[in-house]
Amino acid sequence: MEDLYPLFDIAKAEYFFNSDCSLEAEHIFFSIPTLSIISEGVRQMQNFGIIEAKMPKVNKTLFLLTPDYMDEIRLNPPEKYISHLIESRKKMKDVLERSRLGKSTTKKIVFLLISLGLVSSSEKILRNHHLNKLSQAKIHKIQETFNRKCSYIYKYISKEIGPAAFNVLEKCFENTKPHLSPYSKDISLNSEGKFELQSALKTNISHSQKDFQQLFLKDLNEILAAEILAVKKSLGNEHESVLVKNLEKIGL
Repeated sequence: MEDLYPLFDIAKAEYFFNSDCSLEAEHIFFSIPTLSIISEGVRQMQNFGIIEAKMPKVNKTLFLLTPDYMDEIRLNPPEKYISHLIESRKKMKDVLERSRLGKSTTKKIVFLLISLGLVSSSEKILRNHHLNKLSQAKIHKIQETFNRKCSYIYKYISKEIGPAAFNVLEKCFENTKPHLSPYSKDISLNSEGKFELQSALKTNISHSQKDFQQLFLKDLNEILAAEILAVKKSLGNEHESVLVKNLEKIGL
């Protein structure tokens, strides 16, 4: 990680983030905490020309953003101080005038907050931020919890009826498909009783309007309710009651 920090001072460099690039868990030796690297990399920057070039104009109003990954970011006291100054949507010149840290330090912290996606001077970004309540990370988290529930249902019914469990759930899903929205047309059931979403579907959901996002969540609830009903039909009311209580512990 230490070797990465000097790269932040390079004025011209090409880079990209490939969200579709993934490895099997067995091939991952260690992971890089991206947010921590960005934070520390900016804190150690010496090339102030890069910071100046990215500064909002003095008459621009700064907006605080609240991304889903906000809880993973650890700001130090001076950074929190500047974020509090920005909180009332002050113009860049107001923040520079009111800050007790000096213009250079204040600009560096503003640059850090912008780099982390916590601050923006663009009203378009602010509108999109309020519109897109479901980020990629949020969708991934919802899918993981949803699949933990589905996996539990599969294991539960498998203990009772054996290999026939998959056929029961597969038929249940096929019967549910016609009632799902177009956003869920790519969902498929795998051999572990979990559901897979295409990466394109995730992207569409995270950038779609709120109504479509709600449709997608409704689809997941529809699938879950259908599977619980399948357990009830196959095993009876008592098993359904036990299953529901255990699913509540998993949460969503």
